[in-house]
Amino acid sequence: MTKREIKFEKYKRINDLKGKLHSTDYQAIKYAEGELTETEYTPIREQRRSWRAEINALEAEIEAMKQ
Repeated sequence: MTKREIKFEKYKRINDLKGKLHSTDYQAIKYAEGELTETEYTPIREQRRSWRAEINALEAEIEAMKQ
């Protein structure tokens, strides 16, 4: 796989993860407004945290490839 293809795959994964974050924004807003309990929101929060961490790692890998 070429460097360009690797970067493409990383960007594709980032877009997928951002889509997943977007799809759970409604629950995050409901929690912020008090419509979801801590117990109901905890698994969603943990998943969102995981997705953001993966996005950050992928972005760092892409940045490292530029050097």
